[in-house]
Amino acid sequence: MQIRLFGALSVAAPVLLMAVGAAVPAQADIVIYNGGTPDQGGQIYAQFPLQFVAMNFTLAPGSNIVTGANWWGGCYPSVTCGSSPDFAIAIFPDASGVPDIFSPAMLLDAGSANQTATGNLIGPSSGTQWDEYAYSVTFPQVTLTAGLQYWFALYNQPLEPSGYFGVETTSSAPAGQLLLSSDGIAFTSLPETLAFQLTGPAASTPEPASLALLGTAVAGLGFLLQRRRKRA
Repeated sequence: MQIRLFGALSVAAPVLLMAVGAAVPAQADIVIYNGGTPDQGGQIYAQFPLQFVAMNFTLAPGSNIVTGANWWGGCYPSVTCGSSPDFAIAIFPDASGVPDIFSPAMLLDAGSANQTATGNLIGPSSGTQWDEYAYSVTFPQVTLTAGLQYWFALYNQPLEPSGYFGVETTSSAPAGQLLLSSDGIAFTSLPETLAFQLTGPAASTPEPASLALLGTAVAGLGFLLQRRRKRA
């Protein structure tokens, strides 16, 4: 019986190994922190050297590796932004309720940050409206400490030709989220919250096709073992 069992395993093993080898985890960046979606209601100026803005956030265990960021905004009163706004973004540790700007966990010249027009307009329908843009950037992974407070900060570096850039606000920010604005000298607390997201690597999960192949291999192994038992 042991010889027959080994024979059945030797027949099924290549299929089983092929299925296990095919079950490679599917890796794709996902949103690990959602600071709120844009509501097209308004925006906060974030333009150097006037001011930069910073939002606090805390990451959960297992979702503390950051590889990118998404945000939304537009230019006012120029209505339409230039073709290539130049952004700087940063992640700062917390220092008694404000960003520790002297010890950044990440500091990046994000360039144009994949500017994409969304087709939406910012501002009240009864007044002046201007174009909404979505922005995204990726960077080498930054591992933060889960459960600790950090700050996501950004500003547009050059002046727009006929207006100022602003980061769009949200009405769906997590509880306890705080927006600070700085002129480079002091921080000011603002009543609004910013729409932004942080992205990171997804958890390792087998692809559906790999799971199906693995199930087929296991079923085939069971069939072979059953045939061997009947012959015995």
